[in-house]
Amino acid sequence: MGMPHTAAMTYASPDDLAQLRRFLDRQTALAGSTADQSARLKLAVNELVTNTLRHTCLGGVLRVWSDEQSITCEVTDHGRLPRPAIGPQAAPDDPDAGRGLHIVQELCDEVHIEAGPGRNTARLSVSR
Repeated sequence: MGMPHTAAMTYASPDDLAQLRRFLDRQTALAGSTADQSARLKLAVNELVTNTLRHTCLGGVLRVWSDEQSITCEVTDHGRLPRPAIGPQAAPDDPDAGRGLHIVQELCDEVHIEAGPGRNTARLSVSR
């Protein structure tokens, strides 16, 4: 079996969010996802990308692929996380604090985030 088909789209501003959601709708439909799987991934990716755009002016890249077990989205940006986000994220006590990572982890079956110098990668998967 070869490598799964990967589709990618770059984003750079909040104006790109609607196009990003349409791109994700197309890719999850091509992957044969259910409406629930597609909706969960779309909301999770929207949270991550919105957070990226709030904290960096450099934008990023969304990649989507699937296999027999799951549909995966990977968001890579050039922002700077305040701390590496490893393990389950508790909902913040401050109601005004960002809830993005907590929401993402509630929506997805697997979440893996790597924070490096000038680059963050979040990989989100929803099981089939």
